[in-house]
Amino acid sequence: MNGSEKQKQLIKYLLKIANINGKTVKNLDEYERVFWLYDVPRERDCFSKTWVDESGKDKDEWMEMQSQSEPATPEIPSICQNWVELDLLKDKLNGPKLLNKAIIRIEVKDEETGIKSCKEAEEKLEDRPDVQKEWNNYLKNHWNNWTQRHNEWEKLQKLYGELYSIHQSLLKSEEEYELVLGVGLLAFKDKEGKIFKRHLIVADVELKLNPENSRLTLTASSEGCHIRIDSNMFESGLSRKVEEDVNGILEEIGDNPFDLDNVEKCLKIILNSTFSDGEYKRQFEPIKKSEKPIITFAPAVILRKRSIRGLTDTLKNMERQIDDNTEVPGIFANLVDIRSHNCGENNEDSFVVPSDEMIFFPKPCNEEQKAIIQKINRANGVLVQGPPGTALENLIP
Repeated sequence: MNGSEKQKQLIKYLLKIANINGKTVKNLDEYERVFWLYDVPRERDCFSKTWVDESGKDKDEWMEMQSQSEPATPEIPSICQNWVELDLLKDKLNGPKLLNKAIIRIEVKDEETGIKSCKEAEEKLEDRPDVQKEWNNYLKNHWNNWTQRHNEWEKLQKLYGELYSIHQSLLKSEEEYELVLGVGLLAFKDKEGKIFKRHLIVADVELKLNPENSRLTLTASSEGCHIRIDSNMFESGLSRKVEEDVNGILEEIGDNPFDLDNVEKCLKIILNSTFSDGEYKRQFEPIKKSEKPIITFAPAVILRKRSIRGLTDTLKNMERQIDDNTEVPGIFANLVDIRSHNCGENNEDSFVVPSDEMIFFPKPCNEEQKAIIQKINRANGVLVQGPPGTALENLIP
C-alpha cells in the first residue's frame, strides 16, 4: 500500500469516528433556539432584511430590534373615576366594567349654620346614565385603541425577549455554542414519515446589544460570515461536483447571504441534484410542513452547539489534496510514515530556533520543560507524556 492510499484510509477512519460523535440534526426544532427574521414586526426601531422594500437595501445590519416602553392605559374620565376597579383596567380578556354601585362624596350645607361639608353616599349605576354614556365613549374611542397598541407591544416584547435570550446564552457559553444565520429552508417528510426541516446554507453572525437603548443588532461576524453549505445536513453528504459548483458561487457572494439571485442558484443546484420532485419558492416565511421537498429562503438566526464541522471540512480538504496530488500537511504525513526529506527531527536546519532565544513560560519551569520546547522547534510533532499534576498544559501554545 503506497503513501497516498495510507493517508486516504486514515482520513476515512477519522471521518467515521467524527460522524459517530457528531449527531445529524434533521429538524431545526432540535436546536437550542431559532428566531425567524420574518417575525420581526414592522414597528418603530425594528428592521428586517426580509422586508421587500428599498428602505434597508444598503444597510449593513440584517436585523434590528429595540425594547419599548409599555403603552400606558388611557386616562379615565373624571365622572367615571369612582365607578372603576383600577386593577381590572388592563383586563383585555374580559374588558373593564363599571361597578353596579359606587361610593361618592357629595357636598352638603347645614341649613342653620350655613357651613358646607362633604359626606359619603352610595349611588347605583342604573341611576347614573351619564356615567354609563361617558364610559361607553371611553371604551370605544380610547381603551379599544390602547388594547390594539398593547397587543402589538406584547408581541414585540416577546420576540425581543427571545432574541435577548439568544444573546445572553451565547455570552454565557460562547465556547459551547455558535450563532449562525440559516438560509434556504428545506422541508419534507422522509420515507419513515419523519419531518426533515433544515437550512441548506449557513453564515457566521454576531448579535450585538447596545445597553444604552436596548437595541439588538444582527450583522456578519467580525471575522467574516464564511457563507457555506451546512456540511453535516445530509448523512450521505453531497457529491463533490455539487459542492464545488455551490462553493464557487458562494465565494463570489462574499459576506452577503441576502444576495438572493446567487444564493437561489446554489439552493436550486442542491435541490435538483438531490431530489427529482423538489420545488423552490422565493418566500421569507418559513414553511411549516410539506410532503414533497420544498425549499424557501426563510432566513433564521440559529443558536446551536458547536459541531465538528471544522474537523470534517479539514479532513475532506486533505482528501481532495491527495486526489489532486497536492502535498498534505507534513505532520499528518508523519502519522502514516511519509516524511519529506527536508523535515525530521534529526535535520538540524529545519525549524531550529537560535539557542540564545528567550523562551517565556506562564509559570516557573524546569530543564525538562525547556528541553521539550527545544525539541518542538526541531521536529514536526512531539508527544509529551506525564502523570496528572505535572503542568503539561503549560506547554500547549
